[in-house]
Amino acid sequence: MKNKKILQLIFALVLLIGLCLMMFNVTRAFGLLLTCVLQPLIGLYYLSVFQKEETNANIDKLIFRYPLLFSIQATFIGLVIQRLFSIMQWPFAGPIKVCACALSCITLVLGLFYVVLNRKRIQSIFVIEFVLISMPVLMFIGIFMPKNYSNVEYANVLNKEYIDLCKIEKTLYQQAQRDTSIDLTQVNILQEMKERTEVNWGGVNDKNEVIGALKKIDENENRFIVQKLNSDSLYAIINKEPTSVIEYLNRLTKLQIDLLLKEKK
Repeated sequence: MKNKKILQLIFALVLLIGLCLMMFNVTRAFGLLLTCVLQPLIGLYYLSVFQKEETNANIDKLIFRYPLLFSIQATFIGLVIQRLFSIMQWPFAGPIKVCACALSCITLVLGLFYVVLNRKRIQSIFVIEFVLISMPVLMFIGIFMPKNYSNVEYANVLNKEYIDLCKIEKTLYQQAQRDTSIDLTQVNILQEMKERTEVNWGGVNDKNEVIGALKKIDENENRFIVQKLNSDSLYAIINKEPTSVIEYLNRLTKLQIDLLLKEKK
């Protein structure tokens, strides 16, 4: 019984410390490590010990026990993978997020059925706490709350990149203007597309950061202007996939820089 109490205390402390660390940008990674990796390991270890102690209590008659244990493990793994794909901005982050949310909901439902159907056989209140408290909390912090913070940080990084790229493009453009033999038509068209996009999605703030940076770009963005480019290769690069506004603007600016460097040579 003493060991049970110690494990319960450690589990609760890890959960509390992890949630507190999640509140600050500097320590958020450690909070995720505690809540999505260390905490489930402690919980699953506790359940394995609890299972051994229930051997004489005929645990095979506990309804939904093994599906619940499998679902808990799958949910923890799904939450970790979802956070990894979300932070790294890898493809299929959206579908993986949906799967992680679905696993969390399935685990919660199985936990409710498990508690209700086996309420007379369950020997430890910790199992109830583990299922009904930890899983909803992990579902929230693993799918929703960290994403909002990471989006802000991601937007700041891309906005800084956009500002730096624009400075480089402006310098190259001023140099190219001195040479009357250089055709700047495509560069000017790309600039028109950038300015139009900035206006359409909220403009920029006093720090020159794009306000609607992470909004989903319209697939038909600048569809009329892009025809002026008269270049299939540029058209393919610009429209290769739907993306966020700031990524789209960075893509256009990089194209401008590439064109200016080619003309300079």
